Amino acid sequence: MEASYNILVIDDDAFMRDACRQTLTKDGHSVTLAKSGHEGLSLLEKWSFDLILLDLKMPGEDGLSILANIKDLDPEAIVVMITGYGSIETAVKAIKLGAFDFIAKPFTPDELLKLVSRVMRHRRLTIENLYLRQSLSQETQPKQIISKSPPMAKVKEMMDAGVKIQACKACADLYGVSPALSDLGIEVKYMGQPLSQILQNDDWDTMTF
Repeated sequence: MEASYNILVIDDDAFMRDACRQTLTKDGHSVTLAKSGHEGLSLLEKWSFDLILLDLKMPGEDGLSILANIKDLDPEAIVVMITGYGSIETAVKAIKLGAFDFIAKPFTPDELLKLVSRVMRHRRLTIENLYLRQSLSQETQPKQIISKSPPMAKVKEMMDAGVKIQACKACADLYGVSPALSDLGIEVKYMGQPLSQILQNDDWDTMTF
């Protein structure tokens, strides 16, 4: 079953608003209606919507200006323009300004539902891709030492010098070559011994690797 979405319909035509509401609610979606661009913008200042259906031409209002205002409020808003006959050129301009798509009047309930399904499929893919990018970014992000204590500063200094460190609460073994250790003032005899003994600090909970 298709997921339920929160949809805002902005149209001055009462018949069109009601037709959209009936079709979309019957399909399981939550629908909010606005009879003007001003009313729609007021709702967008209070609530967020998964999809906005916006009439391109309403008395005394420019649909392109309303689209721009919507994008100012929410740059990620998904807006589909509702157009009349002869408005296709303007609808294409709206897409260049950030609208996702347009649907020409008159349209059938099936055409509307297919459009909503396609838009929401795009939205899901966008969210999934964003989540994937964030996950990959976190995995590749360099690990940090969050403590600023002198012993921990010594650990960071050793890591920056190329000394490999394996740390845990019970045992932190130091691996490296004698030149690196000598440069850091650590005697070679400490090779393989716990860092907690070398630095006299066993507070390994403050380290992240």
